[in-house]
Amino acid sequence: MPNTVYPNNQELFIDPYNGKIFDFNNYQSRVYLGRSINQLLKSFGDNCIIDGLIVDPVEYDNDTKLLKVYISSGKLIIDTTLIEFKDSILLEYDCRNLDLYSGYFVVSVSFNYLHNVYDNFAKIKLLFINNNNTTNEFFIEQDKIILTKININLDDPDNLNGKLISYVKSNYFNDQHVTINNFEYKVYPTNNINKSVMKSIRELFF
Repeated sequence: MPNTVYPNNQELFIDPYNGKIFDFNNYQSRVYLGRSINQLLKSFGDNCIIDGLIVDPVEYDNDTKLLKVYISSGKLIIDTTLIEFKDSILLEYDCRNLDLYSGYFVVSVSFNYLHNVYDNFAKIKLLFINNNNTTNEFFIEQDKIILTKININLDDPDNLNGKLISYVKSNYFNDQHVTINNFEYKVYPTNNINKSVMKSIRELFF
């Protein structure tokens, strides 16, 4: 039951690990231009959601103490690299040895561009953050995007099954932030184009 996965069938654009301009069919002939070309992505934004990656549903079973998070396929820009996740993603967290009163969960996307010729893939992580907003499993240089924040409230009087869950919905109108290890993140951050559309909508109708 992984709480960190490397999603299958993910694709990087421009792929810096497989691009080449000289096809001599040998390892040494590969010349990488991906990083320079990917700088053009800054016009859309960096560390942002382009499309999809919707977190829904989120389920917690009070009997098995298992948290499940479902994420749709989608595209994002992270560390100036466009990555597409072509398949849906399931994350699971075994909460049997966890005090749910002591913190909350986040789903992060972790990726760091590497200046080498080895394959490098993004991973999506389901992490528990304590009430002091700290964890030793979260790394600022890699965990660059927060998809959602999840709370499991076992004491709510309306919670008939002991598994009431609240989580930040995945949409471009979110204005919520979360601070982890003294670093603030926008939850489900959008790209510059959608930001401009949202700004226009607010100016026209609100």
